[in-house]
Amino acid sequence: MANEEEWLRCVENKDFLKYYADTFEPCSEHESWEMKQGFGLEKLKTCPSGFPRDYQYVKYLRLKNYCCWHRVPDSFFEGDQWLKKIEPMFKAAKPMQDFINSVVDDYE
Repeated sequence: MANEEEWLRCVENKDFLKYYADTFEPCSEHESWEMKQGFGLEKLKTCPSGFPRDYQYVKYLRLKNYCCWHRVPDSFFEGDQWLKKIEPMFKAAKPMQDFINSVVDDYE
C-alpha cells in the first residue's frame, strides 16, 4: 500500500494486461496454469487481517503469490523468430518482477 502508484504502473499498464491480465473473479480462489494467461495462482478468500476490507486494490493484497504467465502453443518455438516474439512478454513482466524483488531486498 505504501508504493501503490508504482505497483499500479507495473501491473495495470496495457502491455502487462495484454499478456497477463487476470479476471480477479471473486469466486475464483485459484487460477490454473491451464488458463491462457493470469496473475497469481492462489488467492485468499477475503482481505488479509490488518488491512481495510474496502481498500480499492484489495485484489492485490489477496494474492498468495505474484507469478504471471502467458501460455503459448508448442508451435510458438518453431523456427528462429520465437526469441523476438517472446521478448515483449518478458519486457511486460519485468517491471512487476523488479518491484517484487525490490520489496524482498528491503527485508533481507
